[in-house]
Amino acid sequence: MAGLAGYTCPSTAPTAGTRNTIEHCLGKCPHPCVSPPLLAAIYSAERANHHKGAYLSASMLSGGGCRKQTWYERFNDFYEVPKRRYWPFRGTLAHRIVEDAGALVTPHGWMQELRMAVPLVFDGYPQPIFDANEDFTGDFDDTQSLTIMLGGTTDAYNPFMRRLDDYKTMADAKVDMVLRGTKGGTFSKNIDDAWVWQLNIYRWLIAHTPITTKHRAAWKQHGLAKVPGKYLPAPESLHIQAIGMMEIPLTGSSYLPQRAKQPFDIDPIPVLPLDQIEAFIREQAIDWYRYLVLREEPPVLPKAEQWKCGSCPFNGDVLPGQPCSPKTAAQPLVHLT
Repeated sequence: MAGLAGYTCPSTAPTAGTRNTIEHCLGKCPHPCVSPPLLAAIYSAERANHHKGAYLSASMLSGGGCRKQTWYERFNDFYEVPKRRYWPFRGTLAHRIVEDAGALVTPHGWMQELRMAVPLVFDGYPQPIFDANEDFTGDFDDTQSLTIMLGGTTDAYNPFMRRLDDYKTMADAKVDMVLRGTKGGTFSKNIDDAWVWQLNIYRWLIAHTPITTKHRAAWKQHGLAKVPGKYLPAPESLHIQAIGMMEIPLTGSSYLPQRAKQPFDIDPIPVLPLDQIEAFIREQAIDWYRYLVLREEPPVLPKAEQWKCGSCPFNGDVLPGQPCSPKTAAQPLVHLT
């Protein structure tokens, strides 16, 4: 299975740049850069991540990362400096602690880690034929329309409050940007466009997720009202809960950080119409279908976003021998048709 194969020694190590297997890092390294039990936990969390192969998630469609890096990670073994894999692991830690307190909020209607999977049917596109390993064979079934499954997992959703909360772990410097509105987007001075789209894609997925007998039994057990209809109700308020080292601002509220004299007003996340969200989803999903199923190589990031390339393990401009060269292959990001 492709993915993280091991770690690269950081620049501060005597063996800087050396690629090592996880077995070497955990038991044979003469100068560990990270405590082996912590490194093992980071590695295990990475390998257990269900974002593998052709799996398509809401976070991928939102546009916050590099498509080319995701493409390389899905289909190639790679090595990475431990620190760079710690950042998503830190988010996993925070989410797990919140989940552990679920028994306190479940009686109030909160649903945590709601897994969703909704089919997107594209008439006019034939369905690809896969082999026993779920790999594309190169052939198509012209009698069936292309169907792409879109997945997503919510952090906290309450069908009775019609509310969706998403937790974002971030450095305090990022928290400050959110508060001051220095790194926002076209929707809000406080919030990245990718975050706005991600939560709205969750909104669309929720509205197309059937209510199960298990859901109804849990609500009945806690004396909660019956939710009418076949599908979960679309959330009508969307929130990002920032989790920094020192600060925990919530979008759509006023927040007073430590050592500040005046509070900051944080914009609410816009709630977009479901048809607008679906149009965005379909445009992005057909691109990702060609990348992940047909294995077409995505373009590199446009120059304005190439600051993200500095820490990429596939950047040949930084790490000689790696397959991507953003400096020589920069091109605009276009949608496939």
